[in-house]
Amino acid sequence: MPNQHDSMTEKRVKFALFMSAILLTFVWFVGCIGGDQAKAGQTDDATLNLAQNETTNELESAENQVPPDDASANSSGQDQAQEQTQAQTQDQAQTQTQTQDQAQTQTQGDSAPFRIGIVTATDHQGIDVNWAMQKIFERYKSVEQGGIIKHVTYPDNFMSELEKTMAVIEDLAQDSLIKVIYVIEGVPGTAEAFLNIRSKRPDILLLVSESHEDPGIISEVADLVVSTDFEARGYLIPYVAKTLGAKSFVHVSFPRHMIDESFNRRRTIMELACQDLGLQFGYENAPDPTADGGIEVAQNFILEHIPLWLEEYGPDTAFFTTNNAHTAPMIRQIVEHGGYFVEADEASPLFAYPEALGLEIDADIVEWKEIIDLIEKVLVDKGAGGRLGTWTSSLTYSHIWSMVEFGYLAASGQKDKSDTKALLECYEQTAPGVKWNGSYYIDQNNKEYSNIFLIYQDTYIFGLGYVETTKVDIPEKYKSVSLDSESDAQN
Repeated sequence: MPNQHDSMTEKRVKFALFMSAILLTFVWFVGCIGGDQAKAGQTDDATLNLAQNETTNELESAENQVPPDDASANSSGQDQAQEQTQAQTQDQAQTQTQTQDQAQTQTQGDSAPFRIGIVTATDHQGIDVNWAMQKIFERYKSVEQGGIIKHVTYPDNFMSELEKTMAVIEDLAQDSLIKVIYVIEGVPGTAEAFLNIRSKRPDILLLVSESHEDPGIISEVADLVVSTDFEARGYLIPYVAKTLGAKSFVHVSFPRHMIDESFNRRRTIMELACQDLGLQFGYENAPDPTADGGIEVAQNFILEHIPLWLEEYGPDTAFFTTNNAHTAPMIRQIVEHGGYFVEADEASPLFAYPEALGLEIDADIVEWKEIIDLIEKVLVDKGAGGRLGTWTSSLTYSHIWSMVEFGYLAASGQKDKSDTKALLECYEQTAPGVKWNGSYYIDQNNKEYSNIFLIYQDTYIFGLGYVETTKVDIPEKYKSVSLDSESDAQN
């Protein structure tokens, strides 16, 4: 028969195990109903430690009451009981930790008060899109990463895939957490997609930059439209050319572009500005790259005619073209033969200069100053310093980075969607050292649009630096130029 000490010891061990089981059950129950995960985790850990300590104390107490002669006989049973209790405690703690981790994973993506949908071209349309999105993801993180950004792309052939383009934009509104939708480069179909979204989700802030659609249409459905200030640039580009030493200014384009109101009005403003500034103005037609012969014919035409035009208009002639395909050969010939080139229609150090100068830009470079320094060194070495310029931050990059930041501020109630001062601050903060300016769009009928804001960046001349165009006072008459008559701007 077991002696009295053995019997008492077994009872104490069983009692300790019983109390431990009750405490562990209580911990499990608290963990299931706890509202605050962090506090619940801390409380449960403390309770688990208390349970384990009390169990250990009970076992130690039982062990201390066992006579020395019987300790050896009972040590095996006590060790087994203690190991079982510790194993149960560790399992419970591990289960609690896993539950907390799963809850955190499930709620992390929903923790933000809202989400922002961004619609861009695909990466191979330009590395500046990729660079901008990298910055956005670093700051706000994607929805998949537990952040607030949902990024989609429209088709490369958006003109022939209009319905798909619209669907890409509209599908973002299916997410109930989406409070901002931003389309960089408002391709055809954006206005109709916005109209459909507006009818179902009036709570969503709809933003677009560089709209391809009629201002009167897109302004009716978008909360804010931001585009390049073609009116201000129509004056400023000849103005800078004059300060550099130009005596003539030649505008190069073709009929398809001149049908566009913004292109046509800018050309008219340039001609009037040249009259006021004392520059000879010339207009030259060049082949449309979309016509028969394509880009090769158009570029060869520019290569052949820049030297001829320099002979016709003089060596101190500044050139401007409305077409991207014309720009690289134009820069190449100006570097070699003389003349001036203030900035491209789509001003960016990534655009045309690398192609014209035979440079390869490392995709890992994300600092604009590195790119500017690289181009500047080549131009200065070729003797072209002080004759060619650009914007030092890509327009596309600046649009994406700045509009998303402004959208976040507006959706979170920190800024009003009509606060253009805050908008310009976003552009300046996302491109440190670069100055911006802008104004509301005024159409040829002198109607001002309060939700269409036109912006421009200070021009940088390679070899000279910034020329502070954002500080230049642009005469008001250039903002009300009519295509029907040039007299309006001259009065």
